[in-house]
Amino acid sequence: MATSYAVLTAPFDGLVTERSLDPGSMANPGVALLTLEDSTAFRLEVPLDEARGAQVAIGQTAEVSLGESVEDGEAGRVTGRVTEIARVDPAAHSFLVKLDLSGAGDARSGTFGRARFMGPSRRALTVPASSTIRRGQLTFVFTVDGENRARLQPVSPGATASDRIEVLAGLHEGDRVVVGPPPALADGVPVTLADGAPVTGGAR
Repeated sequence: MATSYAVLTAPFDGLVTERSLDPGSMANPGVALLTLEDSTAFRLEVPLDEARGAQVAIGQTAEVSLGESVEDGEAGRVTGRVTEIARVDPAAHSFLVKLDLSGAGDARSGTFGRARFMGPSRRALTVPASSTIRRGQLTFVFTVDGENRARLQPVSPGATASDRIEVLAGLHEGDRVVVGPPPALADGVPVTLADGAPVTGGAR
């Protein structure tokens, strides 16, 4: 029996992300007509180095930020729950952690995301992110010496947390750094101590 018109229904509410056939085209068995995206079942996949693998477990929650510009503020932040931990490559010493994002109603597939897992605190040397200067592959900060002169100091950056960057080498606790150095600032130039921020050692 031929059917001229038909109504297609989906078992869930979703978004049509792809239409494989145009109206009036012949539909063949086994060929998809539409691709639907279930907006209630998103998942974020993040790589995790082996050293941190022991800190993550099935069922654990993590703070997830979606999009490229959600480093600050609450926009784009949801809570993810770990549903699977899979080893990607034993030679790379890494894992692939999959998080369920059931509460991410405004998300779209393919969106960039970051996950922050809670772990044991540790002390680290950090500086404001605005004090760092990138030149090629190198990172610098301007420190202030005993004569109140700016000194360009190379540093080895580590992890970034909020608006602060960990410094692995190049500075000592108590050193003074210039926050938001102007482009014209050069090594040896006298500076006025107003908002010079000391390097701090704090829990991470």
